Amino acid sequence: MKEHKKSKASGITLIALVVTIIVLLILAGISIMMLSGNNGVLKRAGEARDITEEEQIIEEARMDILSIQTEKLSDRITERDLKSILSKYGTLSTEEENILDKKLTTSDEKYVIPVSKIYNENLLEATIENTDQKSYYGDSIDYDVDIGVSLDDKDQYDWKIFYNDGTNIYIIAEDYVRMDNSLMPTIPGRANGKAYPYSLFWSDKSGNIENEKDGSADIFGDATHNVSNKTINFANKYLAEWKRALGDNTSKNISAKMVATLVDTDLWSYNSLTEKGFTNSEKINSNSTMTGEFFAIGGPTIEMWVKSWNQKHGTDSEDTNKLQLYYASNATGYFVGTSKNPDINLSYSAYQSGTTGYNDLLYYPNTTEVNGCNGYWLASPTAVYTGSVKAAYYYGYVGYALVSRYYYGIRPVVCLPSDVTAKWNEADEVWNIIKK
Repeated sequence: MKEHKKSKASGITLIALVVTIIVLLILAGISIMMLSGNNGVLKRAGEARDITEEEQIIEEARMDILSIQTEKLSDRITERDLKSILSKYGTLSTEEENILDKKLTTSDEKYVIPVSKIYNENLLEATIENTDQKSYYGDSIDYDVDIGVSLDDKDQYDWKIFYNDGTNIYIIAEDYVRMDNSLMPTIPGRANGKAYPYSLFWSDKSGNIENEKDGSADIFGDATHNVSNKTINFANKYLAEWKRALGDNTSKNISAKMVATLVDTDLWSYNSLTEKGFTNSEKINSNSTMTGEFFAIGGPTIEMWVKSWNQKHGTDSEDTNKLQLYYASNATGYFVGTSKNPDINLSYSAYQSGTTGYNDLLYYPNTTEVNGCNGYWLASPTAVYTGSVKAAYYYGYVGYALVSRYYYGIRPVVCLPSDVTAKWNEADEVWNIIKK
């Protein structure tokens, strides 16, 4: 009897052990599922970590935005500011037109963040009281910087609205600016040909220019003329891949050196020491809190020129005699044509002389040669020849010109700050600059 009871007790113990093991296995399985399942603790912890990292990026970008708002004393920022901030954290998608609809892919490609999660307020935009470009491009604006009179001293030059990129309004000198204008900066390497009072050029030692300087040795930005960071930032927006040459003043890329001077905002904007430059406007200085956006360059870029033309006289417009222009670029510079993929070997764009745009003084202020001047420089290099820069010819097309040619003048372009706008003055038929 005693042995039987002992055997029974041992049997109960074995069963209990098996049951315990089974229970433990079940609990272990449940624990593993809780840790590693689709809704497990580990996954939730990882998701929480990712959310934290993403929120940290969003918060840092928002702090950058707040810094600019504080600096500019505004509760809004420009699209350019927003793009600059977001570029620190990754790249923007390209499918969407509106920046607030775009997505930011972080530099490590780990997160894709809707821009609207970072900034979802109205952007500060260039405002003008008519959104139809053909109705105000080319109109006079009461910008109070004197660009002088014509050579016959009869006509006072004016400033015209040239381009609105949605953030800033750009205005342009009505005509070629005389080289004896008191606001013209001192430019290294410029030849002094008195027979060409409008022309900006560099000698090629051909013997027909007074100072006979070697244009390739001292041209549009030599070793003593450093290109500022402000200019580089501007070039990053408007110039092609060759823009990297702008940071190297010893570069052999003559076109890059030339354009470096044309877009050098420190050169063309007002300098209080030399009292030269085109941005000493009392109207702007007294109204704007965003003087950092207020600058001048030596001529419109090809992007500005083509976009302005297309909005007023291309397929973007209601012009009945449309001519759409396109541009492309390579490491050397730009080429322009009437097809969506312009030929790299195309020397000139198609003639515009047969279009209504050619009769528009905004793009061709002269339709004949003026004191030896055949047109004006555009602040972009040409892809046709390394030593050439784009120019708008008086006879109706955008072509290329060697930097030593003395047939081209300057039409400075001024970028107005985005916190000012223009209001039409019916009585004076001019746009008045006002603060938003």
